Amino acid sequence: MNNELNKTTVNMEIDGRSKKLPSSGEKRSCRHYMEDKQRNCRMMAMRGQEVCPDHYPFDDNESVRKIRVNCPLDPKHTVFAYLLEKHLNKCNARKPIGLHPFYSAGINGGGDNDRSVPPFVLGDLDDTELMKLVDKIRSISEAYVPKIGVETGSTAVMQSEIENPMNGNEARRHLRQTSSILWLLEREDCFKSDTCFIEFGSGKGGLTYWVAKVVETFPTSATQSLVLIDRSSPRHKKDNKLQETDFKVERIRIDIEDLKLDEVPLVQKSKHLVAVSKHLCGTATDMALKCLLETNSLVNRVAGVVFATCCHHQCSWGTFVGKEYLKNWGFTEDDFRPLTCITSWNVCGTGTGKFTNNSQDFNSIKYSRLNLRLEERRLIGWNAKRILDYARCQYLSSHGFDSRCATFVNIEDTYENVCIVGLAKRQILNQITNPV
Repeated sequence: MNNELNKTTVNMEIDGRSKKLPSSGEKRSCRHYMEDKQRNCRMMAMRGQEVCPDHYPFDDNESVRKIRVNCPLDPKHTVFAYLLEKHLNKCNARKPIGLHPFYSAGINGGGDNDRSVPPFVLGDLDDTELMKLVDKIRSISEAYVPKIGVETGSTAVMQSEIENPMNGNEARRHLRQTSSILWLLEREDCFKSDTCFIEFGSGKGGLTYWVAKVVETFPTSATQSLVLIDRSSPRHKKDNKLQETDFKVERIRIDIEDLKLDEVPLVQKSKHLVAVSKHLCGTATDMALKCLLETNSLVNRVAGVVFATCCHHQCSWGTFVGKEYLKNWGFTEDDFRPLTCITSWNVCGTGTGKFTNNSQDFNSIKYSRLNLRLEERRLIGWNAKRILDYARCQYLSSHGFDSRCATFVNIEDTYENVCIVGLAKRQILNQITNPV
């Protein structure tokens, strides 16, 4: 019997026909080669075909049921034309209908000005302007941005999962990042009774799931609640595993730009609020900070914030919460877009761009002319990122938080290995007056 179950394929009788099903380990990825990305498409191939629906060359005379059209909500993906109406009701790109009390259109955004800003290309800067900005980054980083401390650790709750041989290198890499964030929360005494943990940009909810596992080790776990916020609704969500527990769990599908946090029921019922995120992209980090500290009437309940930041090139002047500090340090609004573009030098400046053998890397020629070597560009990009993050820390400080940037994992786990840690000063006072 066991030998039959271990076969790589299984024959099943379906509608009187014998059908051969692939085993769980058999891959059926699309064979279409994408020139712009220099790799094959990673979508699942159609049954019996070598390519996915997006790349299948349907003939004009084929059934209308096989015609695919761009989704009007997000043209980056396609859908069968006859399923379009049904798809629009569940597409992740659809906007909330505004019936929820916590929905307030654009409340945490940067206004219409950000939407009208045209894309910026760093190559448009001439050599003089680029070097002037590079010198400004160097001088401001040295004059104003403090050195970042290494604060790597691991929570005991996740140790067995990190060491589980069933997890591959990629899974362990993410587990170590999550574990270090939870270790920081433990060290800052954020696991108090009657606390609502809010994960911004929750994705599949992996961080919240492990927050719950840590909370379970405390005797006051029944008083805790968990809120997950994301504008999409991915499959295989980890928070589904928490539905049968004693935790009060709520997932809100909304853009952070439109979230009125103090109208969320679980937030209203909680005494303390702790906000976390693992690699919340660009403007979303600024919107989350504004959501917590500006448009939230329950701001006095916010006890702690741990945000692992990333994608600084996606920041915008309208939403950026630390622009007043950038101005004080000598940056102008015109400097902002080039500054955010330079942050990508830290993580993307590998010199392996998407170029064919017959093309020239324009940027490599330009950087050679300016004597900006690869390692130097990476350092400049790092400094640009830290300038933006430290401006965010200053914003937190202006709202009564003791804040800092910290290296929370090794660079081998991720290039985006810096997080913003904010602890309400009243929380620090409680720790001093009521030590554990």
